[in-house]
Amino acid sequence: MVMEENKKDKRKTLITALVIIAFLGAGFLISWRYTKSKLNLGSPLGGESALEVSPTLIPSLAPTVPALERKDLKVQVLNGIGVPGAAGEGKELLEALGYEEVATANADSYDYELTEIALKEGKEEYFELLKEDLEKNYEIATEASFLEEASEFDAQVTLGPAL
Repeated sequence: MVMEENKKDKRKTLITALVIIAFLGAGFLISWRYTKSKLNLGSPLGGESALEVSPTLIPSLAPTVPALERKDLKVQVLNGIGVPGAAGEGKELLEALGYEEVATANADSYDYELTEIALKEGKEEYFELLKEDLEKNYEIATEASFLEEASEFDAQVTLGPAL
C-alpha cells in the first residue's frame, strides 16, 4: 500500500511538472510571436532570413554645436620676424584654407619666437581651428590671448619663424 501511494505521488509530481513546462512553453511561444510581430521579423520556417527593423529616429540629447566656418572669421596676419613677405605668405596660406577676409601688417616687434594667436571674446572656439591650420608651417603658442573688443578683426595671428 505504501508503494502504491509513492507511485501516485510520483505520478502527480510528473503531471504537475509537465503542466508547468507546457504553460512555460506556451508563454515563451506567445512572447516570441508578439516580439516577432513588433520587430517585423520574417518567418523562421522559410520566410525572410534577414532581420527587418523599421528605422526609428532617436532624438539626440547632445547640444548641437554649429560647425566653425573659416569664412566667418576676419583675420589679421602680422609679421613678427622681420622677414619681408612673411605676413603675405601667412595670408596666402589662410586664404587657401578658406579664410576670406585676411589682412596683413607688421607686428610691434620682430623678435617673436612662436606664432601667437589672439582672439576677440566670443571667438575663442576658433583657436584650435587656427592652430591646426597653422601648425604645419609654424610653431604655435599653446594658449591664445585676447584682442580688444574695439579691434576690427576677430583674430590676430603674429607669425614667428616658419618651420
